[in-house]
Amino acid sequence: VTILMNSFRIGVIGLLVDRYGIAQAEGFLHDFEGWVIFMACLVVLLIEIWVLVRLTGDKRSLRDILAIDWPASRTAATPVGYRTVHAPLIVGVVALGAAAVSALALPYQQEIKPERSWFSAFPLELGAWRGHREALENDVLSTLMLDDYILADYVSAGEPPVNFYVAYYASQRSNASAHSPSSCLPGGGWRISEFAPREVPLPASAGRASVKVNRAIIQQGDQRQLVYYWFKERSRNITSEYVVKWYLLLDSLRQHRSDGALVRLVTPLTDGEDIKQADARLMQFSGYVAPLLTQFVPD
Repeated sequence: VTILMNSFRIGVIGLLVDRYGIAQAEGFLHDFEGWVIFMACLVVLLIEIWVLVRLTGDKRSLRDILAIDWPASRTAATPVGYRTVHAPLIVGVVALGAAAVSALALPYQQEIKPERSWFSAFPLELGAWRGHREALENDVLSTLMLDDYILADYVSAGEPPVNFYVAYYASQRSNASAHSPSSCLPGGGWRISEFAPREVPLPASAGRASVKVNRAIIQQGDQRQLVYYWFKERSRNITSEYVVKWYLLLDSLRQHRSDGALVRLVTPLTDGEDIKQADARLMQFSGYVAPLLTQFVPD
């Protein structure tokens, strides 16, 4: 019931956002929609109970079915029965107590935040590309809770621009962590029409042959854009948000590190442009930025 009703709610919100804007998924309206679905779930649950009981041949009303049968009062003469404490329960309690004592006795492990360069020093000249920095608004920064970032538009003669964005987090142990574009883009009204991983070849100076990226074509009205993004987590380039969480747990325990970043490249798809040209543009740009990232997002 929960899965089906919430899937229905998400679908309705998606249609409302597509027709009337992102305000349909924010504020009071969003909370009210959730409350309506919650009450609808309760009604569906009661109907389910009624149907299942009827299938057994029980003719009682819902009031009688849901009534609480209180235990009879015990008199002084009523015999008292004592339960046996079984061995598995004793072993479980002892193991839990030992784990709690061990956790308290272990010294606190200070999280390591490696030395790195700030993105204010990231070069704005990459081959034939020239960049212009932009700034995120304060409300966006308060939501993302990142520690450092770069947002810049790079242009080259005769080429559509490339928007370059990296969000760096020195620690991702709390609520602060890299937000996946696969979640954020639909929230901004963009529709993902194509999505697949892709290997992007890198120059020899990058220290690796290629980088695996998520490639997406997004559309909003008549506008279309090509997006490449990946997560740089310590020494790994990752495309899956779930794999990111796994290595975040593993590296927090083994290396005492949870730093990492989201890397995103976006370029517009102009009218009549072959998609291969846009891919070539982002591949070329990836070849410039990937070798530089280690200085700002340490391995």
